[in-house]
Amino acid sequence: MNDEFSLPRSGYDEILSRVNDRAADAVVGKGRVRSRSLRNVLSERLHGPAGGPESFVADPVFEAVRIWERADNCLDDLAGGMLEEDLVAALDRKTLLDGTKNDRRWPRRGDGVAPYLHQINAWKAAQAGRSFMVTSGTGSGKTECFMIPMLNDLLRTHKPGDVGVRAIVLYPLNALIDSQKERLGAWMDPLANRLSYALYNRHMPDTVPGPKKRGAQVLERRAMRQVPPSLLVTNVTMLEYMLMRAQDRPILEKSQGSL
Repeated sequence: MNDEFSLPRSGYDEILSRVNDRAADAVVGKGRVRSRSLRNVLSERLHGPAGGPESFVADPVFEAVRIWERADNCLDDLAGGMLEEDLVAALDRKTLLDGTKNDRRWPRRGDGVAPYLHQINAWKAAQAGRSFMVTSGTGSGKTECFMIPMLNDLLRTHKPGDVGVRAIVLYPLNALIDSQKERLGAWMDPLANRLSYALYNRHMPDTVPGPKKRGAQVLERRAMRQVPPSLLVTNVTMLEYMLMRAQDRPILEKSQGSL
């Protein structure tokens, strides 16, 4: 191991030791070896220090994380121009509707908060009406590449009385759909008087007791059929069901020409 990575200082040694011990205990337990002597020998060998010649867990591998290039402009510089002022204000909100801290806050100005350069380039492509594909590393803000210009366009083109689905986001897995709830709630709840969204997957109930909407999120299918949300987050299977099921026909009829 490179001496630059000191496990005692980082705390990784304790974590690695716990992982090793639990894995070793699990292997010995699953083996159901009857001989106590053999169990003791196996346990002693498997609990050896990680990275040793006969250890159960190998030495950890450290991978450098790339530093993504920041753009020259902060959100505050883009407000009123490329981005709607109300959207920038929603992104910069410090607390959620329930008063808790907004972990999805994107400050409009400050050190290290400017959009990445590839995000700005994606926004420019969207502004020009061009299709684009983003291929970038984990944690580089790919979602923001399409989510920000999409919300900006929905907000900019909104007209009082608008009803119907105006944007669809397709994900291959329900887990990815559910993962957008926190982000969309943080960014769209301040705009709930103009925009709404629904996470339409198999977990969405037909009806719910009490309010049918929380912030900008539509909570039930019946309400979604009555007043389709401006943004629909779903998967290909649910979209196909929507096209075939008679009970979902109101969504299609009320959304014609608005997508």
